[in-house]
Amino acid sequence: YPSLNALLNTRNMIFNYTPSDAHSIINCSLTLNNGINQTNQSIARGNPNTFSVNSLAEGYYTWSVNCTDSFNFTGNSSTRNFTIDATPPAVYLNTTSGLSFTNGAANLNYTAYDNYNRNLTCNLTVNSVVQNSNIPTTNGTLMERNISMQDGFKLWNVKCWDDAGNINTSETRNFSVVGGPYVELLKPQNGNI
Repeated sequence: YPSLNALLNTRNMIFNYTPSDAHSIINCSLTLNNGINQTNQSIARGNPNTFSVNSLAEGYYTWSVNCTDSFNFTGNSSTRNFTIDATPPAVYLNTTSGLSFTNGAANLNYTAYDNYNRNLTCNLTVNSVVQNSNIPTTNGTLMERNISMQDGFKLWNVKCWDDAGNINTSETRNFSVVGGPYVELLKPQNGNI
């Protein structure tokens, strides 16, 4: 751990590795971005070992471990990479607060921005009920949703999350829907005889 291509939202990392050798191992070193970060001289040969690194900055990292045995032979692990993304997406509502929509439909739009992910996932909520869930949202792209609604005053917001698990919710704005009665057909289903 961390696994290859991991996208993480923590700045404090525990790197796991298991060294094995027929002879005693005198030390193992953690390499981060091609530089030795720390060395451990108390190695549990054939068992999981860890390195702890705190307060890593956001960004892309490579990591590997090399170990040296009592005959001064060094073995190197493969190199893995991971990205730390601890910043939640920014979510902006583009529909002005206080608008009135007619004909039982509200046209609501928003834009979400993220520092690492191209694709986000969002929920659009009206009056504390998710109206559109798991909306695929492209970073920095205006997203427009047309929602059928009954008449009345409404509060809405949008919650988005990135692949690292960072979540943010927009401010809450209001709108009204005015118009004739809302009619929903129930039975018979379309196409049934």
